[in-house]
Amino acid sequence: KLPKQGKEILSQILFNNIWTPKEIKLFIGQTLGMDQEKVSNILHWVCTYRLSCILAVTALNHKDPIGYIRDCISCEEDKDHETLLSEMQENNYPEDLLSQLEDTLQYVEAVLPRCKGVDLESDLIEDCKRSILIVMSIAVKTCTTFITSSGKSVQGYFPRLTQLASLLLLLLQQSQNKRGCLLEIGTGEGKTCILAMFATIQAIRGTAVDVVTSSPLLAIRDQEEWKKLYAMFGVTSSTVPPQHQIKSSFEDHDKLLEEAYSMQVVYGTVCTFAADILRQEFEKKTTRGQRKFDCVIVDEVDYMTLDSGVQVTFLSHQASGLRHLEQVLASIWALMSTCRPIEIFETGEIQWGTRIQYCHKVAKQAVVGLQSDFSEADILLLGVKLGLYSQEDLNMAKLGHQQQHELFRELETAVLDGVVVDCYSLVNNKAKRYGKDNSSADPDVRILLLQNGCACEIMSEKSLIESTLEKLKSKIRFSSECSLKSVDETQGYIVIPSFLKEYVENQLPIFAENALRAIQMALDREYMIDDDSHHYDAIIPVDFQASGVLEKNKRWGEGLQQFLEMKHQLAISQLSNVTNYMSNVHFFKKYLTGKGIFGVSGTLGGKAEKAFLKRQYKTASYIIPAHRHKKLVELPAVQVSGGKTEWIQVICETTWRAADRGQVVLIICEDVKTAKELKGKVQVQKRHSAKISMYTISEKHNIEKETFRKGHIIIATNLGGRGTDIHVHQEVNECGGLFVLLTYFPGSHRVERQVFGRTARKGNPGMAQMILNRDLLAQAYQGHSVETMRQLREEYEVRRLDGMEKNELLQIEIKENLFATFCEFLCDFDKHYTEESHRQKFDYETAINALKESWALWLILHEEHFSRHNDILLLKENLMKGLKNTADQILKGRRNNFYDYIKLAKSRTDIHRSNKKESDFGALLYWQSAVQCDPFYCAVALYNQAYITVNLQRSGYKEEAKQLLEKAKTAVDVYLSESTNTMMFCNLAMTNDFLPHHKDSNLQNQMKARMSVFKCWKGYIENALKALQHIENS
Repeated sequence: KLPKQGKEILSQILFNNIWTPKEIKLFIGQTLGMDQEKVSNILHWVCTYRLSCILAVTALNHKDPIGYIRDCISCEEDKDHETLLSEMQENNYPEDLLSQLEDTLQYVEAVLPRCKGVDLESDLIEDCKRSILIVMSIAVKTCTTFITSSGKSVQGYFPRLTQLASLLLLLLQQSQNKRGCLLEIGTGEGKTCILAMFATIQAIRGTAVDVVTSSPLLAIRDQEEWKKLYAMFGVTSSTVPPQHQIKSSFEDHDKLLEEAYSMQVVYGTVCTFAADILRQEFEKKTTRGQRKFDCVIVDEVDYMTLDSGVQVTFLSHQASGLRHLEQVLASIWALMSTCRPIEIFETGEIQWGTRIQYCHKVAKQAVVGLQSDFSEADILLLGVKLGLYSQEDLNMAKLGHQQQHELFRELETAVLDGVVVDCYSLVNNKAKRYGKDNSSADPDVRILLLQNGCACEIMSEKSLIESTLEKLKSKIRFSSECSLKSVDETQGYIVIPSFLKEYVENQLPIFAENALRAIQMALDREYMIDDDSHHYDAIIPVDFQASGVLEKNKRWGEGLQQFLEMKHQLAISQLSNVTNYMSNVHFFKKYLTGKGIFGVSGTLGGKAEKAFLKRQYKTASYIIPAHRHKKLVELPAVQVSGGKTEWIQVICETTWRAADRGQVVLIICEDVKTAKELKGKVQVQKRHSAKISMYTISEKHNIEKETFRKGHIIIATNLGGRGTDIHVHQEVNECGGLFVLLTYFPGSHRVERQVFGRTARKGNPGMAQMILNRDLLAQAYQGHSVETMRQLREEYEVRRLDGMEKNELLQIEIKENLFATFCEFLCDFDKHYTEESHRQKFDYETAINALKESWALWLILHEEHFSRHNDILLLKENLMKGLKNTADQILKGRRNNFYDYIKLAKSRTDIHRSNKKESDFGALLYWQSAVQCDPFYCAVALYNQAYITVNLQRSGYKEEAKQLLEKAKTAVDVYLSESTNTMMFCNLAMTNDFLPHHKDSNLQNQMKARMSVFKCWKGYIENALKALQHIENS
């Protein structure tokens, strides 16, 4: 007799184990003859607040059942110390720890209520040293008191008993000389307050405290929120990087940074802290001053150590001459940008489809071969012979799959000897074998037959890379093979300075891999284009899988950043080399020599994750009970078949049902792309004037300062799924609270719990549901229930952590050991650099830069040794040998990189300019050395030699300068050729799939500007030649 809504609520009560089937039967028996709408309303309150069956049955006997239920809810209190201790015991806390907690919590529970009117004064602090929890509670209450805009005073709050228990656990672990403690504290339980209290106590004791947050915005927010608490105890605090320094100079920035690190409590991200350590330890700056690695407090500790455990921070190093490789990257992009990944229907493996062309062209290139005498015209005539078309009408667009298949079969049997061709056609966007009877288990060539007589070759990634590099290598020449006397002969080739030869030959396969990766990566998913805070547009990585944060201080390496820029026709940034790094693991382990690592998270994970954390960071882990019973109602997960349109439709319908009930809906999407698409669909289909908010970019969309009313819809990425507190009005709680709708299956249980943890916070009710697109699920999850998927995911997480420990962390440890060896070598080099015996040595900055580049190249060339975990002692020995050889060359004034000579010559030319007629101050010698080092890339050196020669006006200077300038004019064409190549290749790579980000392509403008500079340079040279001729004639 219950209405449909009442039956749905009953199923939710049963699904969430709020009542047993017997209790449901008991309640229904008591409601016979009652108004069933009224019964449904009672069930709604039962489900929303997870009320007991006894309370619901009791409410039936009151005149106003809903009023009675409201009164019961309003009287709910936080758990007392006995309940907390009971739950801690269930979570296997050690008995001695429980005993200490019991004594203190019992004392706090008795004393704290009597301190409501107590002010925090210095004499009280002295009297209460034995009761630091009471002191902290009074301080928190004082600093959270505020005055409204209308002048009304709003009283602050005491920390909850659960928060004080958490603080006590952190303190007890420290008092027992343990190296740290990690706490799993439910979302909405006040983690930042706990950390602020703990940081205050540490700072009072003279400990330098570094507080690590998951994003710069959270660091700023948390420091702003608790700086009043710190100030009450005379504790100084700051954030890094310091705020309000946009217009400051580099010197001012360094000074502000040092000042920030001089504070007792410093907030920042792990990347910021690690980068500043590298600036001090590697670049010899005084960034952190004398600050020790005393104590680190980590918010969202699972994200820092488990999700991003192998993340590495490094300071970018702009290596000399890597701009010359833009033409190489552009040529790779031109060859590969038309390729697309495709799934094989029968096996599920991912292969690559090459450029789409008419099938006779594909047949010539892929099947017959470019070296064969059997031409494209011969293939067309073969089609005429088979009767596929007439000789008068060679219209390939008319060919269907069957006709193309016949043509390839005829090529295979009648023309070619022993070449096996398999044909495929598209079925649901997958490549399925066409003509199964004739298919081979191991074909030589695989062809995908398409509409309108078109086709393409299907290749494995390995074969595609090998084929691409084979074509590319035939077009690459190194400068040692070229001469300025025959510059015209280099047209049609890619010329690269010879000092880059070893680097290029090693990196070409990696560049090609990253070109394919750039094709697969999606805008508004793995990356975004930031055109707000830059004079030029920038590709910004997005941590879409875990935090949803735009990682503005990060750039991809090994060509990937540049391929993404070419993909969107953006200005190409310079390649950089890695010369320094610090992993998250290494950063956190620095604090094990001090007080240790202390952290909190809403989700520490299962046994495997906690065991991993204990092994790596020597920390104990504890689960803290919630201060009230959780009131989360989880609806059964839904897997939608029928494709993306059907899936989005189900999301929209679920969203509007919840909004119509009066709930606020938070939709968590996997990426920005899906969020934007979903917003468009929800707006089109909306049935009333509910507001829709986006939360995909933290700087633009700040939803934490707003309190949402009934029917509001928030569409977010994982940015809204971790560390975000969403506030709703009480009327929304009575309608079921915040409804969290998760639209993808997260990669870990912890991420899923973080998302669902946005609702049912602080004892308030909430609902959550997962709606998944079955077609987008990973192959391993296909056809399984969500419960089975979760189990498979946990098994994968165990394997992932095991692999991380046995492989990635070992590789990182090897690299960091080698980096330490390099740093020691640099220190030793500094000591010997000033010795008088080395009079021809390079200038110090140039010498250090040369050593860094030598180290960077060594790292690249030995990457395979790290993955094989080769003997670290042998690697160190090999590294030291290479560094000593480089150092010897530097001290003797020799290098194979002409840019080193240019740096030396430039500094001396600057001195020469102050007194042009007196001396060249050694500049001429270094400009001549640059020419001798690479006679092909000598334009800069020749031009500057001419400039100094004219200034000095020695005997025969006019003729000498003219000869130098004539050669320089020819040599400028080498640079012009590079820019022309880059622009030409990028033009060839433009496709309808990858449209320019702007109508006026940034990349085209960049190349045109560069070419304009070189042309102007040639113009200046011609004018100088005319002027010299005029002087000579006169």
